[in-house]
Amino acid sequence: MHIIVAGPTGVGKTTVARQLSARLGLPACLEEASHNPFLARFSMDPATWAFRSQLWFLLHAMEWHRRSAASGGVQDHSYYEAWDVFARVHREFGYLAAEDYELLEQAAAMADQVLPGPDLVIHLVAPHDVLIKRMNMRGRVHERVLSPSYFAALDRRQQALFNSWTRSPIVTIDTSAIDLRTSAGVDALIDRFRSVVPPIARSEGHV
Repeated sequence: MHIIVAGPTGVGKTTVARQLSARLGLPACLEEASHNPFLARFSMDPATWAFRSQLWFLLHAMEWHRRSAASGGVQDHSYYEAWDVFARVHREFGYLAAEDYELLEQAAAMADQVLPGPDLVIHLVAPHDVLIKRMNMRGRVHERVLSPSYFAALDRRQQALFNSWTRSPIVTIDTSAIDLRTSAGVDALIDRFRSVVPPIARSEGHV
């Protein structure tokens, strides 16, 4: 079973991926943004470093997608977002030159040809002010220095992508209404799965 946990920055993707990994007995395939050697430089000089930083994220997500499709996994973030959200917004903000943008588009198109769609997408959402508050609380440098308008654009693009999503079943959860850090919250999330992708329910160790 390949599950993608998607959503904007600060929404809680990593927490949910870890919770579901433990509950469902699937590997957690996490984004690991801190391993991106270009990210800090991108936050200080987006126009110079956007292409290299985004290419790293795109390739990293493609590799996790390949592994999860082959043997199962709960994947935090996806190559769909790396391309259709971040790369598009970076182009909109002038961080990516046209040629760099086209190379990322070609890479994503090749992935579409060879990688199967996921079995399920969990689309996490929250009000924009809640997302900003969470980012401020965790204090990551690259999130502090980028403008609020940048994160608002990413949020809008996320909504557009998953409002028209057709590649797999999708479940949308407002993380400001359900605390997915708790067992009760994860139970509520899994209950939402049952009518969408029944095999997930059968993979739970306690069922």
